[in-house]
Amino acid sequence: MAKNWAIVIGINDYLHHPERKLNYAVNDAQQMSKFLSDRAGFGTEQVIQCLGDEAYRGNSTYPTCSNLLRILKQDLNPDRLGEIDRLWFYFSGHGVSRNGRDYLITSDCLEDKIDRFGLPIDEVIAALQLHKDADIVLILDACRQVLGKKNFDSPIGKATITTARERGITTIFSCDYGQFSYELDALQQGAFTCALLEGLARHTLPHQLETYLRQRVPALHLQHRRDRLVQTPRIRLEPVSKAFRSLLPDTATPADIKALIDWANKAELEEHFDAAKQLWWQVVHSSRSGRQIQEARVAIERIGRKVAKLQRVRSFNNPSPASSFAKTQIVSTPSPQTSTHSVPLVEKNSDASVSNGDEDNLNSERFGAGFYVQLRDLLRKGQWKEADQETADLMHEVVGKDSWMGLSNDDFWEFPRHDLQSIDRLWIKYSRGKFGFSVQKKVWYECGKPSYGSNWEGFGSQLGWFIQDVWISYADMQFDISAPSGHFPCMCFLNSAVGRDMSHGGMCVESLLSRTAL
Repeated sequence: MAKNWAIVIGINDYLHHPERKLNYAVNDAQQMSKFLSDRAGFGTEQVIQCLGDEAYRGNSTYPTCSNLLRILKQDLNPDRLGEIDRLWFYFSGHGVSRNGRDYLITSDCLEDKIDRFGLPIDEVIAALQLHKDADIVLILDACRQVLGKKNFDSPIGKATITTARERGITTIFSCDYGQFSYELDALQQGAFTCALLEGLARHTLPHQLETYLRQRVPALHLQHRRDRLVQTPRIRLEPVSKAFRSLLPDTATPADIKALIDWANKAELEEHFDAAKQLWWQVVHSSRSGRQIQEARVAIERIGRKVAKLQRVRSFNNPSPASSFAKTQIVSTPSPQTSTHSVPLVEKNSDASVSNGDEDNLNSERFGAGFYVQLRDLLRKGQWKEADQETADLMHEVVGKDSWMGLSNDDFWEFPRHDLQSIDRLWIKYSRGKFGFSVQKKVWYECGKPSYGSNWEGFGSQLGWFIQDVWISYADMQFDISAPSGHFPCMCFLNSAVGRDMSHGGMCVESLLSRTAL
């Protein structure tokens, strides 16, 4: 059985600020604790409850700043617990951002001394990350708003997102940055935690869970409050491939397994064999169906054979340096009937209608000369789909990743400028200025440099990615020269979007295009 630990915090009462009192944060924490211990494989003694209500004042786990720091740094220290599989941190209460730092408001916090008595989220993350091999999940039902009353300050978000990304922690937010999280009197719970507990019983894969939360929270508001309060839950993942990994592998649902099988089949069909094998292995480890496990093992063996065959073909088409040298010597040796001039080893571009007289830069900063030859050849032939897939594959190689599951936002931000320029110039040249990153950047500027949530759909519409209020699937892209300007490259972005999480795709687009030269 997995060794799982959790710290679950819910604060209704604020000793020095009774006007900030919440009604259902403690109940939310109790319901979360019950779910973890009853249904998610966390032992009762491995769920530490810190409840901030009158009935619990004086307990060693009462959520003052000092008690919480002690629990995090001593009670949950790796030296005491040893190696664990999973560590969850759940907080329901007020959160605030001050001077670029995010804080959780503890029971004894003073509004004018938040930097002293508030619990800094970066310290929470640092304490959790001492468990280097554990899967860590940070759940923040913070930014609680008391209707009709002034909130503490700016809501949390940006600093936590940055820190969690740097530390590789999965973070689940009750609302988007700048929004607030609301309680529902009819349910005696917060809308987010109510939806989260429902969602985890149905979906433990992050993408499906986020989709459920984004639909369910507004529905709860409409059902129980008769209003349309804006509260959009978000799940942030780093690395992005975690979107395909269950948050609770021991309790994966039938819907989770079906999604994994669908993704695995799609990855294999598109010849993303490493990703397909990873997904099938998750089916093996998570499914409780003998039929599904057998199906997964057969698929893994089948993919192994396909990979072996592909390697043989590549070996034949790309002989060893010694063999290549021998071929060069044979081709370069003049026969009695020929001129003494050596035969050219590289065929010049014979497509006069495309060539602009400039030599193509086919070099990579990391891999050296000729790295982009295959991409050049596909573009020269107008094979846009194959060229787009080749672009995504090469970009994965440049950043040292071999999975189609996606590049992270940091990967795009740090992508070598030399390679970015090489790829862009090839697309521009062979599409006659129709496709390329710089074309996309012009559209991006025309749309006001949008980010996700700010004219992002307008940008997607201009490129032909967003049609009739829907982000189209890759199979529905227009793989010909009549496609809208900037339609390609797109697979690198869509893969990074993790199964249609376009918020992450939007950040990746923004990072790459901001570094693309016009």
